[in-house]
Amino acid sequence: MLRVFMACFLACLFSVPALAQQSDDLNFASGLEQFHNIRRMLPSYLNNIGFRMLGERKRRVEHLATIEDVNKRRSYVREQMLKDLGGFPDRTPLNARVVGVLERPGYRIEKVIFESWFPRHQGLRGTGMGPGGARRKTADF
Repeated sequence: MLRVFMACFLACLFSVPALAQQSDDLNFASGLEQFHNIRRMLPSYLNNIGFRMLGERKRRVEHLATIEDVNKRRSYVREQMLKDLGGFPDRTPLNARVVGVLERPGYRIEKVIFESWFPRHQGLRGTGMGPGGARRKTADF
């Protein structure tokens, strides 16, 4: 009898908080008219910005009349892209080395190892060697 009483007591104890938490009570935007389409607000806002920028671009491109105008626009776009990307990395020597040659009829294949701009990372695709000379598993291509 005591077990049944304890089971009923625990069931009531744990069910009361569950009943008190309704989804409408937890939704802060329920009943507010300006939030009726809350999931589409940010994408819509960003799309409007993008469409406004595309309209501005279209207006500027339509006014291009001469080759000089096109060249000015091209240099402007290039400068903007380089500025947005942060510029090119510094040029470094590749230190390329030919480590093997495969002679084929009409052509030849040279196996080349070179250093990339990333420190201590060499172009060792397919050799099983990773950055710093560490062995790694590679897929057979």
